[in-house]
Amino acid sequence: IQASLAFRGKQTGKFHYASALFYATDLEKQLQQAFPSLLSSLTGALRRKMEVVDRVDVLIGTEQVHTVFQWLDQQPMLQKEDKLSGPFAWRGQFVEQALKLVVLFCRLQDFYQQLILQTGSKEHLELPVGEGKQLGEVLDSIMEPLSEAAVYEQAGLPYIPPELREGQIELAWAREKGSPRLLEMQDLRGVFHSHTTYS
Repeated sequence: IQASLAFRGKQTGKFHYASALFYATDLEKQLQQAFPSLLSSLTGALRRKMEVVDRVDVLIGTEQVHTVFQWLDQQPMLQKEDKLSGPFAWRGQFVEQALKLVVLFCRLQDFYQQLILQTGSKEHLELPVGEGKQLGEVLDSIMEPLSEAAVYEQAGLPYIPPELREGQIELAWAREKGSPRLLEMQDLRGVFHSHTTYS
């Protein structure tokens, strides 16, 4: 019982991917309906599809930062943390489940560059890419790209899917095999069933 209580205490504020995704996709849908012209995407651990996450990260590219801020403030499903928020970051939580939410803002022309910088793990952005530079430094110097693929191309790399941006094997894999193809639902040819000790 003591071990179970200790485990539960350590998991406070953590959510399974699917649970957090439910709230994140609902917010994205409402944002797109309210502001059709903005660019938005999930970032961070949720976009990398980590099994357990502790918050929802969203990046928004828009010239209407103040208007979107006001919209977020007025959403009954959200609760803002004024002390943690700033001119280009809305921080708070989803009222239900107390799931943390961070919404970062950038200019439209910086969106895809920031999308990579805000999605990749710290280790991914520290990968060495030649000339004594790290991937994050190279990405940070690219001006106004039109897509994530264009950013990686300018860094001399094939496109790396978000799920692989962990700073582990993706660089060697990308250089050896080009842009990796991830398994998709249509690749499954049978029933897959497993048990874990997570619960």
